[in-house]
Amino acid sequence: MCMRTWSTAGIALLILAGAVVARPQDMPKPSPEHAYLKKIVGNWDCTMNMMGQKFKCTHKSEMLGDFWVVGKFSGDLGGMKFEGRDSCGWDPIQKKYVSNWIDNMSPHIMTLTGTFNPATKTMTCEGTGINMENKPTKYKEVTTWKNDDEFSFTMAEEKNGKFEEVFVIEYKRSK
Repeated sequence: MCMRTWSTAGIALLILAGAVVARPQDMPKPSPEHAYLKKIVGNWDCTMNMMGQKFKCTHKSEMLGDFWVVGKFSGDLGGMKFEGRDSCGWDPIQKKYVSNWIDNMSPHIMTLTGTFNPATKTMTCEGTGINMENKPTKYKEVTTWKNDDEFSFTMAEEKNGKFEEVFVIEYKRSK
C-alpha cells in the first residue's frame, strides 16, 4: 500500500475512535441562553454614527453549530475599507455571554463578557481591548433590541473612570 492509503486509513480509524468516545448522549446541549444567539443570525444593513459622521455598513451573521454566532462586518469609513469579525456564545461555566472582535485596522483582539436582560431586551457586555493610543482599556457594549428586525449597538470606552460613547450602530434586518 502507498503512504496515502495508510494515512487515509489512519484518519478513518481516528474518526471512528472519536465517534465511539464522544457518544451523542455525552455531547453538550444548547441552553436556553443559546436561543438568544439565533436572533442575531441574518443579513443586516447598518448605519454607524461616529465622530459626527454617518457611515453605511453591512453585517452578516450565522450560527456555528448550536453554540456560537459568528459575523462579518463590512463598511467604508470615509474612504477607508473596514472589515471586522465577531463571535459570541454562552459560557455555561461563567454564566455569561462571551464575545470577541477583530478587524483589519488593529492587531489586537477585544474580548468581552456580559448578560442579556429579556425585560429590557438589552445585552450589556464589558471587557478589555487596546485603544487608539495603543493602551489597554475597558470597553462596554450595549445592544438594545427595538424589535426582531432592528437593534441599536453602542460602544463606549472608559476614560477617567467613566464610559464615553465611541460610536453607535443602528441595525436593520435586510429584506
